[in-house]
Amino acid sequence: MAKPILKTAITPNGLIGVTMAVIGLYLLAFTDFHSINTGDLLAFLCAIFFALQIVYTGKYSPHANPLLLVAIQLSAVSLLSFFSALQFEPWKEVWRADILFKPLVLVTLLITSLLATTLAFIAQTHVQKVAHPTRVALIFAMEPVFAALADYVWFGTELSWRAMLGCLCILAGMIVAELPRSLLHRHK
Repeated sequence: MAKPILKTAITPNGLIGVTMAVIGLYLLAFTDFHSINTGDLLAFLCAIFFALQIVYTGKYSPHANPLLLVAIQLSAVSLLSFFSALQFEPWKEVWRADILFKPLVLVTLLITSLLATTLAFIAQTHVQKVAHPTRVALIFAMEPVFAALADYVWFGTELSWRAMLGCLCILAGMIVAELPRSLLHRHK
């Protein structure tokens, strides 16, 4: 996907690493192929668009002010999410003052909007000035691994052998993508 947009080819190590990470994500997320539902398909579609966001951020971040680029991205997502929420969500319940102005809700909104979204996107945009989109995508692929580990540590959720194998595949994919090409292709 990156080559037509960025005019750069993915390295063989990057392709192997991404393939390993995708296999790992499948093992981590799905217990069996028949359990895929509408939400899973929507999450997959979201992942495709998020990958495009990473590729385009990589394309434009070297030439743009990171704060302006993030402001444009977050404004577009906010507007689209607002109109989608009006269409698909029980939005009248969201505007209830007894819910919206609870301290826990306000703190949660501040943390997720400022730290987990705005600062994360500023950091991503800044890093993508120098990092290849494949490397950034593989770093983001570690998010479900950390989520599974946090679930295990904080809530005691058992990790199945598939989930552990999935985590190992994602980690191995990151390592393979970062290895010098000569190490993987020494015998050719």
